Amino acid sequence: MDIQARIPPALCCIHNIIRKWDPVELEDIERDVAATPPCESAGMVGVLADGVPTNADRTWMSAMRDRIAGDIWSSYTAERARRGEPISI
Repeated sequence: MDIQARIPPALCCIHNIIRKWDPVELEDIERDVAATPPCESAGMVGVLADGVPTNADRTWMSAMRDRIAGDIWSSYTAERARRGEPISI
């Protein structure tokens, strides 16, 4: 957990470096994605999104987010219990 706690600030730092030294990074990605042919075998179409998310998309993503959050919480409580520390909410 000590290492995991350092990941978000490190990613923010990397993000800020990219934004400073390559401010058109997002434009580069969009151009490259549009030029890339679709990968049909993986079910990907080579675009970031086809439009506004549907209710089915939102439901699927909410379920995935809740599953990930549950997994993180379970891991956190198990580690706290292993260390003999109280579980705080």
